[in-house]
Amino acid sequence: MLSTLKLTNYILIDNLEIDFTNGMTVLTGETGSGKSLLIGALNILQGSLTDKSVVKKGKDICELTAIFNDPITKTETFITRKISNEGKNKCYLNGMLVPLKTIRETMDRLINIHGQNTNQFIFKQKEQIKIIDHYAGSSQERETYNTLSIKLKNSQIDLEKLKKDRLDLKEQQDFLKFKKEELVKLNLKENEYEKLKKKYQYLANLDQVKYDITEVSEATATIGINISRIIKSLEKLPNLENYLKEIQTADNLFSELARETTEAKESIKLSTSDIDQVAERLEKIKRIQKKYQMTNNEIVAYLNKISGLLRNIDDETEAEFNIQDKIKLLEKKLEVIAIKLVTKRKLGAKKLENAINRNFTDLCMNKVSFKVKIQGLLIKFLIRTNAGQDYTPIENIVSGGELSRIMLALKSVITSFDKTPTLIFDEIDTGIGGKIAFIVGKKLKSISKNHQILCITHLAQVAVFGDTHQIVIKTTNSEATKIKVQNANDPTKEIARMLGGEEITQTAIDHAKDLIEKSSIS
Repeated sequence: MLSTLKLTNYILIDNLEIDFTNGMTVLTGETGSGKSLLIGALNILQGSLTDKSVVKKGKDICELTAIFNDPITKTETFITRKISNEGKNKCYLNGMLVPLKTIRETMDRLINIHGQNTNQFIFKQKEQIKIIDHYAGSSQERETYNTLSIKLKNSQIDLEKLKKDRLDLKEQQDFLKFKKEELVKLNLKENEYEKLKKKYQYLANLDQVKYDITEVSEATATIGINISRIIKSLEKLPNLENYLKEIQTADNLFSELARETTEAKESIKLSTSDIDQVAERLEKIKRIQKKYQMTNNEIVAYLNKISGLLRNIDDETEAEFNIQDKIKLLEKKLEVIAIKLVTKRKLGAKKLENAINRNFTDLCMNKVSFKVKIQGLLIKFLIRTNAGQDYTPIENIVSGGELSRIMLALKSVITSFDKTPTLIFDEIDTGIGGKIAFIVGKKLKSISKNHQILCITHLAQVAVFGDTHQIVIKTTNSEATKIKVQNANDPTKEIARMLGGEEITQTAIDHAKDLIEKSSIS
């Protein structure tokens, strides 16, 4: 609920702070006293566009603040707008600078203003849908339909993306074929580059290996000749025959070494011819890696990928078939839930029409008729203000007073589930009086059981229903015009003034007391 409204340097107001209570508060005052300024301030706080003209003459900054109290959570919400005489505009939520959009979204949850030139919540399609679904008991069906619709839309987007990807591939078909031919020609194997690098390093060192083997081979050959000579001489010397066996073993060892070095030399000769081929192969692989910015194994995987893409480029993929099946299933589910939803809504619409039209009758608006138009899943609230006229969308109503009473009739019906805590009615008594005004006051009082009501009124028959009565007073002297608001602890005199004019007679006071008593027992 709105607990406090603070206005500083606002048009004719220096400093004004008004505290509000729960239930129904009425604001009254003489014509031109400044009641409209309060509504104007609330409209600005609700997010209406404004300019430096609201800054009081001679002041630098106008500051407007509304404090809302949540009786359930026991927390407060502060909404502030500051407008400078340079036209700068700043919005604050609980002391934090925020965009105007944030203020609008926050205030939409906290307050509805019903009056001339204000946008009514009920004009919005989503609100009309919520009201119908409440009466139809179809909120769950609506949520299910919305969920399925989102899933269907997302699936359709996924399918279109897959189709687009396939078309994009088709446009790249020649390029992909070129890539495939290039990579097939390369015939790259997994880990081939790493293996070739190791082989090249080995081959690059073969010259040194060959030199070392040649050294060993030549030395072995010389040693072998000398050992053969020694053996022949020892066979002739009986005193040294004990060494013959060991020297013969050495001769066999050097003969084996000579054979191994000979084979190694032949092997090296064959391998040396491979080094140029290995180097050339490594260079080819490096060029492809640099071109594609991929590793050896990434290139192998990429070839497999584009080969698969080219195979399926003209055919729908398995993923597309799966999504198509999903879309068909969702469409069937949506069709079923849509039929159920529309059927329920039509029944709920009749209930809502009857309830609202009964309220029009209570408010002596017998010529006004309310109708709900349901076309598929689209819903439109229509109003006919005179018999014989065509029904027109409710937002086309131009008469502020008429609209306010229509909104009052609607609010009386939907008050049980509308969660907006504060409702403000301005100019609701335009063009009415007497019995009808008393009925309007009674309706407002009934709504105030579930909502905080602020009502600016010119009619005593409405004002008597207020739990709290605030009087707006304007004073003027040679220096300035000022506006203040004071609480009418005993509203009898103000009610009498509203009934009888500036001169408050005893008759007017008696009439005021009578009205107050009737309102308390009605």
